[in-house]
Amino acid sequence: MRHLGFASVVLSGCIVACGSDSTLDPPSASTSQNASLNAPGSLRASPVSPTEVDLAWQPSSTQENGFQVYRSTTGASGAYTLLASLAATARSYADVGLAGSTEYCYEVRSWRTTGKITTYSSYAGPMCAMTPAPPPPPIASPSGVSAVPVRDDYEAPYNSGVQVNWADNSTNEDGFRIDQASSAAGPWTHVTTSPANSTSVHWYGVREQQVCFRVTAVNSSSASNPSAAACTTPPANPTNLAARPTDHGIDLAWSDNSAVEDGYRVSRADASGIWTDVAALPANATSYVDEAVFANVTYIYRIQALKDGGSSNYSNQAVGVIPTDRPATPLDAAATYWADNEYGWLHFDAWWTDASTNEEGFRLESSSDGVSGWMTLAATPANAPYFSAKYDLFLFATAPFSVCHRVIAFNAAGDSDPSNVVCTGWGEAPGNLVATTVDQQSIDLSWTDTARFEKGYLVLRSTSLDGMWEVAGAVAANATNHRDTGLASGREYWYIVSVEYDLYSVYDPFNYSYASATTLSP
Repeated sequence: MRHLGFASVVLSGCIVACGSDSTLDPPSASTSQNASLNAPGSLRASPVSPTEVDLAWQPSSTQENGFQVYRSTTGASGAYTLLASLAATARSYADVGLAGSTEYCYEVRSWRTTGKITTYSSYAGPMCAMTPAPPPPPIASPSGVSAVPVRDDYEAPYNSGVQVNWADNSTNEDGFRIDQASSAAGPWTHVTTSPANSTSVHWYGVREQQVCFRVTAVNSSSASNPSAAACTTPPANPTNLAARPTDHGIDLAWSDNSAVEDGYRVSRADASGIWTDVAALPANATSYVDEAVFANVTYIYRIQALKDGGSSNYSNQAVGVIPTDRPATPLDAAATYWADNEYGWLHFDAWWTDASTNEEGFRLESSSDGVSGWMTLAATPANAPYFSAKYDLFLFATAPFSVCHRVIAFNAAGDSDPSNVVCTGWGEAPGNLVATTVDQQSIDLSWTDTARFEKGYLVLRSTSLDGMWEVAGAVAANATNHRDTGLASGREYWYIVSVEYDLYSVYDPFNYSYASATTLSP
């Protein structure tokens, strides 16, 4: 190993210093290493912090005038540099200002000056120590926490959302812990977490009940102080919204269900479907007159209670129109049934073209024959020219039916003329399917026509019941037979006959029949 701090030459069997490059060496005309001056004993190096290593030793004689401490940062066999020159009474030394997670090695020797001669002992050591890793920097607390009610369509009791926002002031967090309480004084309950660098989270509150939040930045080893608390009370949404045309506009009225709201917001949509805020009202308001409207234009309204810069859920929607004439007739009505075998639902969809601008809504009617006995199946709001429903598929599996539909638009001035009539059905599989061999290349199919409003029948063919099916023919409505030709002789063929309606071809276990036959051999 190499020691820096003085230069030496061999003189009379001793190492004699010719000069010193350290101001910590005691001044002398010459130096030597004397075997009679013993090296310090019991040298220890103890890391006490990421920036400090403490040394301790015991003197081996009473003749020394002091001690010298050398340090290496390149391992036990590296280059040593004089670190300190201490008095004879020294028994320890604190090496400070170090780097964490770093190895430091030490050697210590004693020295004595007699006249102009300085004598040194041999070195004690080396003794090495690794400083511990420095602790992570402290985590800065989030600030600017706010809690704002937002619309949320979940079921009660979590029927009002709360948006919690904050400023991320730390650079070393793993995430954030969000605590909730009923007051700013607590007690606090941990409810959710948010990832690093996030600044918001959506949580839930109960209408008309105060809820408070605080946010803490955390990592694997520590946590910040909690932020200041932010509280809000989600307001209850208005209900029973109604719109009534008058000679000066459309009058709105609703029920105020909140005791904490800051005010109300009135929103309106026209035929474009785009919602626009038309009024901001004070707390406890229960009515509003919309005068910026035109005759024969349908408007849809909804109301929200406001609180702390946020809002409640929507009220119900209400339609307002000032009609001078009854609505125009809906056009291009269409309807279909379709089965979702995977989930067990029978779906019904109906749709049409809205040709009016002043309807309050639409009435979907049904009849068994499309001529008489019309009954209301459903009503839809203005500007909503469609209706969907679903039924338990297996409850309808043994109940085939045929239904006709029409649509009527309505307003305060009266009903429109009915739309076109559309008839469709489901579950009317052809009955008594029989496959009969004709010759070496032909098989006749016959069945009972059970459907009333079918478009036709589709014939599928395969060489095995679980094989690949291909279309063998399409026949017109009310047909009861089909001849399949061009077949291979002496082969069995399987057939499916499925009913097709105007808009949808049904392929499911409840709407087809199958049979097989074998062509004659040569």
